[in-house]
Amino acid sequence: MSKKGWIITIVIAIIEIVIGGWFVVPHLLEGMPTQTAWPTQVKPTQTAMWLEGKPTGTLSPTVGDALTAMLTSHLKWDTLQGNAEFIWYTSEGGPKTYIKSFALQQHFKGRVVIKSVDGRGSECTWISDGENYSIYYPASQSYYTNSVTDLLLNLSLQPATLEYPNTADELYRNQFSLIIPSYLVDYLFPQKIAEEGGIYILAGEEMFLERKVWIVEHQIDTVMSTVWVDQETGVILKYIQYTDGEPFLKVTFMSFFVNQAIDPSLFVLPQDMEEEK
Repeated sequence: MSKKGWIITIVIAIIEIVIGGWFVVPHLLEGMPTQTAWPTQVKPTQTAMWLEGKPTGTLSPTVGDALTAMLTSHLKWDTLQGNAEFIWYTSEGGPKTYIKSFALQQHFKGRVVIKSVDGRGSECTWISDGENYSIYYPASQSYYTNSVTDLLLNLSLQPATLEYPNTADELYRNQFSLIIPSYLVDYLFPQKIAEEGGIYILAGEEMFLERKVWIVEHQIDTVMSTVWVDQETGVILKYIQYTDGEPFLKVTFMSFFVNQAIDPSLFVLPQDMEEEK
């Protein structure tokens, strides 16, 4: 498929998600701070990825390895399970904290449960059986359902290297991530962060959750982030972001399991609920 055709495919898929009411509401449920705009994306170019503040257009092998692992993360696992803590820093009553549990299986099967720790946000669960995906609300015992279309099933073009052809206005996202209505996908499918451009610096390596990780410092304008990248899967296991010098978001995975069997019942929507029309 040509790149133009791919972009059209993604646009159509996103339109379907928006029409189905999935793209906006679930993200609001996560309580992202409304008083601070999400950082402006810097689109990828071959000279946008710099090291140590030097606009050379080249990457050290280690930083290149970390970014490539992020781009190709979806190829390195069959199942993922675990949970992560999200803390959004707001001026509206202090930080909002969520725990997000996940169980994902290639392709398009999964369950994500979002719970508010401090009771200041709504809770919901997303489930996909590979053919249909739903988001349901325990408080009202109601849910919405949509289908995994043939458009999403086309996996013909996914970036595999940092040298893939691109223009300044294109970002590629994994199709699986498009149907999961949670910012969790930016860390389980971390292509966006690897493609954003800006300054990437290798800060070191360490063990996190008994796994080897790269620590990458990332800067775009006044947005500064520290990223802990799992060396085996490319998944981001920890992420701290400052905007204009103020804390904005902290993500910490509390457990993480790769390629372990998942109970199939997790992908089945409970039957004692009413679908909202």
